[in-house]
Amino acid sequence: MVAAYLDAIAPVRPMRDGEIQTSEGGIAHAADNWTRLRRFLILGTEGGNFYTPQQDLTIENVGVVTACLNEDAPRTIAEIITISLEGRAPKNEPAILALAMASVHKDIMSRTLAFRALRDVCRTGTHILHFAAYREALGGGWGRGMRSAVGTWFTAQTPRDLAYQAVKYPSRDGWALADLLRLSHPKMDDERSFVAKYIVDGWTEWKGTEGEAATFLNAVRSCGETDVPAQVAWIIKNFRVPREAVPTQYLNSATVWDALLADMPMTAMIRNLGKMTNVGLLVAGSDAERTVADRLLDGERLRKARVHPISILNALRVYEQGHGERGSLTWTPSKRVVNALDEAFYLAFKTVAPTGKRIRIALDVSGSMDGSKIAGMALSAREASAAMAMVTLATEPEAHVVAYSDRLVGVNLRPSMRLDEVIRTLRSIPMGGTYCSLPIMQATEAGASIDLFASWTDSETWNGGGMWGHNRAPSMTASEALRAYRLRSGIEARHVVCAMSANNVSIADPRDPGQLDVCGLDAATPQIISDFALGLV
Repeated sequence: MVAAYLDAIAPVRPMRDGEIQTSEGGIAHAADNWTRLRRFLILGTEGGNFYTPQQDLTIENVGVVTACLNEDAPRTIAEIITISLEGRAPKNEPAILALAMASVHKDIMSRTLAFRALRDVCRTGTHILHFAAYREALGGGWGRGMRSAVGTWFTAQTPRDLAYQAVKYPSRDGWALADLLRLSHPKMDDERSFVAKYIVDGWTEWKGTEGEAATFLNAVRSCGETDVPAQVAWIIKNFRVPREAVPTQYLNSATVWDALLADMPMTAMIRNLGKMTNVGLLVAGSDAERTVADRLLDGERLRKARVHPISILNALRVYEQGHGERGSLTWTPSKRVVNALDEAFYLAFKTVAPTGKRIRIALDVSGSMDGSKIAGMALSAREASAAMAMVTLATEPEAHVVAYSDRLVGVNLRPSMRLDEVIRTLRSIPMGGTYCSLPIMQATEAGASIDLFASWTDSETWNGGGMWGHNRAPSMTASEALRAYRLRSGIEARHVVCAMSANNVSIADPRDPGQLDVCGLDAATPQIISDFALGLV
């Protein structure tokens, strides 16, 4: 039975150098380790993909990180820093894991560079606690390099900022900031030592202690000592107390949430839109609604806060449906907030100038794309890819969209469409297998003039495979179809493949300078597509 199955999906021709068989039985190109590293740092492995469970996919990518460190540790760590600092990934955890791996690597250069990068990648208390947990899982100890790097993380914070981190992120993943202090024992001045004592020992009598940190911690303490929401709100507004320090019984008060909103970080604000609507704060015409919308429409604020566009899209999807993915919280969405989230998605990208090139955006809407979740979010790969592609569609006057699975599928995406409408449109398309060469082959048959094909896919294709049921996959791979298109049309067309899974395959031929594999969830992807269309990449 197994042998018959393997025979059924065997390639119709021998595989050439650099080619591998996909999980669907087709032929694709092996993604190199640097391509896979970038995919892992941006896409992560949370939730796995359609063919590979999360644990197996993580193990595969851990091997990729190790291979890159072995080959070129400075390049690997520079890539980790860049993607983390520029906010190009929806989540920072893959970068933290990769940095932890570098910190336990056999090569002293890797370890040294990793510890130097700690403050760039681990910017919050949550980040550094994740780092400690990953290192422990990897067998890392507390040698001089680790003690020095963690100690510097504490001493580099201002006393007020250190106190804020201590209140907001006291513990994660079985680790506490108190553990890190005990193990790193950094040398601190008096005010930081006071904060360290709070972290380790909790509330104590603070005789003669002055400064912003002491004032802030006293305010946090006062929040738990009053039973009047208005007083809690006054303390929050005047001393910038975060939500984590507010006693649970006050978190159903619109007055308290209004006070929290005044100084709420962007990511926290986006995460708490449902709750703020539920308690009656975000109502039509309110000052709070106006404040939230104005912040979401501030592109510079979004970029400074490193808010990834896909995080905004996920927030839009959840907020617009009026209930969370877990729990019983419900709300009636504010139309103004929904509209602002839609626009904020585009504002989170750097401005991309139109190229004027004739671009065919090809969306893989197959079953594997629908069955893969993105970065542990509620979005499928095909929903996220359509939204990312909308940036190019909205920018390029000569761009158009086709969708495909085991056949070309009619899809009517327009630049004027709202993102929630885009997602609903993609969900309505029937699933099927994957013939990644179809958008290029159809362009050849139709005599279409295309300068750039932009494919959003996980590259799991039947192209070049054998019989699957009663269907025979087209023997021509996407790379072969591109070469045929160039010959037939006389256009030196290019093909950029926007990968939507941290797997080991690509439909782009790395030996062809007119083909490029990028990560489809990278916040820099629209600009890369533009540059590649102009021949700048």
